[in-house]
Amino acid sequence: MPNGQLDADDELTLEDIHDLEDKDDEDVYTSLLCCHTLAKFRAITTKLCKSPNSKAKFVELCEETKCNKPHNVERNVPTCWNSTYKQVASIVRCEKAILTWQRDKQYGTPRNTHLVQADMDLAQDLLELLEPFYECTLQVLVKASARVAEVVVWINQITASLSTVVANEAN
Repeated sequence: MPNGQLDADDELTLEDIHDLEDKDDEDVYTSLLCCHTLAKFRAITTKLCKSPNSKAKFVELCEETKCNKPHNVERNVPTCWNSTYKQVASIVRCEKAILTWQRDKQYGTPRNTHLVQADMDLAQDLLELLEPFYECTLQVLVKASARVAEVVVWINQITASLSTVVANEAN
C-alpha cells in the first residue's frame, strides 16, 4: 500500500507481536545489548554533568571535530520518554568527539563504558526508530489540544510503520 497506509482489513495481531519478540541467531540487537549500550550513554552523561573539566575537554573536542551545537549529551530522564530520543540524538551528533574524549585517561570514561562502532550503529538505528514517536509527541504538545482525529491519524501512521517492519521481516 502506498504511503505506508494500511488496508481496512490490515491489522497487527498479538501473533505478529510475538513473532517480533522471537529471537533469531541473525538478530543484530538483543534486549541485553540495548540495555548495555544505554548504560554506556548514561555513564557518558553522568561524567559530563558531574565533572566540569571533563565537560570543558569534551566541548573543546566538539569544536575541533566540528560537531553541531549544542556540545553536550542530554540526560535520559525515566519519566520523560522523549528524553531517550534526545540523548541518542546528542550521542549521534557528537559521535566523533565522544569517541576521542572517552579515551582520555584524565577526563574520559572508564574503559568498560567506552562506545564502539556497534554502539554507534545501535544509536543510529534507535534514532530512526524513535523519531516518529518524538515528532508525534511534539505535534501534540505544540498544539496543546490535539484533536482526536489528528491523534487517530498519528496512531495509524505509527501502526503503518510497524506493519511495514513486520511485512519486511516476513519477506
